[in-house]
Amino acid sequence: MANPTFSAAFDEIGGKVSTYMVTEYNEGRLKDTNYATVQAQAINAIIQASLTMSMQTDTQAAQTALVTAQKSLVDKQIETNEADRQIKLYQLATLLPDEHNKNLKNQELVSAQILQQGAEKLYTEARTTVVTESRIDNLILEDLKSQDTKLGTIGAGGLVPSTNDFNSANALRQVVYDRAKNPTGTLGNITFVAGTNYTKAV
Repeated sequence: MANPTFSAAFDEIGGKVSTYMVTEYNEGRLKDTNYATVQAQAINAIIQASLTMSMQTDTQAAQTALVTAQKSLVDKQIETNEADRQIKLYQLATLLPDEHNKNLKNQELVSAQILQQGAEKLYTEARTTVVTESRIDNLILEDLKSQDTKLGTIGAGGLVPSTNDFNSANALRQVVYDRAKNPTGTLGNITFVAGTNYTKAV
């Protein structure tokens, strides 16, 4: 009998016991005096046996359900582990290389920006130096022109320029000469001394 309930077990066992008792009574082995006692004892035994069978069936069903649930849980865990493994494989094969390449590109961009900023700084410094040096050169040339004009004016007035005038003009010419030879060199001191004691040209 598969998976009997209490009622089904009682009916089946009770039916067999009842048939057995009738046979025993008909054949004279079971007397009227003890029939009721035997029947009562048989009913108690049938009840106990039916309870045991039904409880065993319930326990087996519960155990079967538990095993089935555990197996289902294990199967789900296996599926989850496999899904995690596939995700990690995808990350290793796709996402991580992409992230690595992105980081490399960002580093290259930052390096290029740093180089560009350095180049712009050098250009600005060089341009500033050139502008400053050009202004200095222009001022020196203007002063030299002014000295030459002064000497010409003094000569045109019939006077002889003083030694100071010649020295100042010669000093400026030397500065222009030195700058032409070494444009980035240190600019020497320039001293201007006004001419005095002009004499009339003979």
